[in-house]
Order: sequence, then structure tokens, then C-alpha cells
Amino acid sequence: MCVAAATRRSNYFRENLVLLPRGTAHEVSHAVRGKTVSLQHFLASHDGVFSPAPTATTIICGEFGIDRHMVLPAIQSLPLAVHLRASNNPGRAAVADTLRLLRNEVETAAFGNQIVVRHLLSTLFIYILREWADAASPLAGNWFSALRSPHIARALACIHEAPANDWTLDALAEAAGLSRSAFAAQFRTSVGEPPHNYLMRWRMGIAAQLLEHTGLRLAEIAARVGYRSEFAFSRAFARARGLSPARFRNRANSTR
Repeated sequence: MCVAAATRRSNYFRENLVLLPRGTAHEVSHAVRGKTVSLQHFLASHDGVFSPAPTATTIICGEFGIDRHMVLPAIQSLPLAVHLRASNNPGRAAVADTLRLLRNEVETAAFGNQIVVRHLLSTLFIYILREWADAASPLAGNWFSALRSPHIARALACIHEAPANDWTLDALAEAAGLSRSAFAAQFRTSVGEPPHNYLMRWRMGIAAQLLEHTGLRLAEIAARVGYRSEFAFSRAFARARGLSPARFRNRANSTR
């Protein structure tokens, strides 16, 4: 996933941000027919140099990886390119504030820059999804419109906050405040898949993170994502990710 932001130090300029959810190939230029050069050439000719002029525009480009399995419905609901104009309006200044912090970290060499930038990018991504969800039409029939439905939003919150619970269709429907049949139909229409499929993918995403970033035993991970036995968890994980939990962990460790 790629993100590019253009900011100016002047208070009269509103930051622009473009998110490419699928990492689509792209060019950045000052005009539609503006001349562009490769990123490698640009970096080589501007090694650590930026203009201190008050009217200078700073372009920040970066990419970050996410677990595509966990955020699949959100990514599929986004266009190839998301363009936002950061606003200073009360209640909607989060993106603009984060961009300014990001610009400062990029332009000023200080201890822990890389760590801060990494976390700011993650924060920025969440704020982008929030703004997109707020602007989504309830009739759009996608993951973002589902978040604006109080019934489906409650069911999603249950899955996200307590993945280890024994969530049946009846239990989720009750939490959503709908009948079993109405909930199943509305969830599938808005989210794009049945509740069980979404629950399974969310659980496996959490399991993948635990396998990659912790030393927890398989039995402990199984319990955290709602499986009573290590065998049942391993079989479900292999079916969802195409390889066993042990092989997934070994591959993750070998690429660090």
C-alpha cells in the first residue's frame, strides 16, 4: 500500500493526500503533462536536500504493509486511488495534524525518526479509513457503508473485540438486534461475505500476527482466536493461509 502527501509550510495551504490501497504503479508530477523521472534518479539528485522556503512544497511518499486478509473488505471497497484534502476544521483535523507531524519527522533528523514515521503512517491509514467511512453512503453496499449501519456495526465490533468468543449466527444476530435471517442477508450484502467467513478470516489474521511477532505456543494462539484444540486451529489456519502455522512462523522468521 502506497501513500503520498503534499504539504506546504504556509498556513494558507491545505495538505493533499493520496492513498493507493493496492500499490498501483503511479507517477507524481506538478501537472498532468509534467515531466517525471524515476524515484531512484530523483533521490540521487536530491540527497537529503529540501528547500527551507516558506512556500516550498514537501512531498512525502512511502509504503507500508498490512495483513491483506484482515482488511480485505475495506481494501476492496476503496477505489484504486483515494484523494483527501486535509482539513483544519474542528473535529476533522486529525489527518492534517498527522501529516504535519510526519513532515516534521521526515525533515528533521532526530533520535527514533524511523520508529515515529512507522507509527504515524499506521495512524494516518486509520484516519483515512475513518474519513472514508464517514463519507460513505449507507446505500453503497460495501464495508464502509456497513460501519454506518448500527446493526452490522455492532456485530463487527463483537467480532473485532472478542474473536475468541463462540460466535454463532444466532449470537451475532442477537448482538446486532436483528432476526437471524435478516442479519445474515444484511451482513452478506453490506460486508460482501457471510458472517462466518468474516469471523474466520479475522481470527486467522490475528493468529498470523501472533505467530509472526510473538513466541506463544500454538495451543495458546488457538485459544486466543476461539479454538479449543491445537489440531482444529492448525487445520483451519492451513485451509485459510495455505500452509501450517509452524511453516508460516518459520517463513516469517527467515525473512526478518
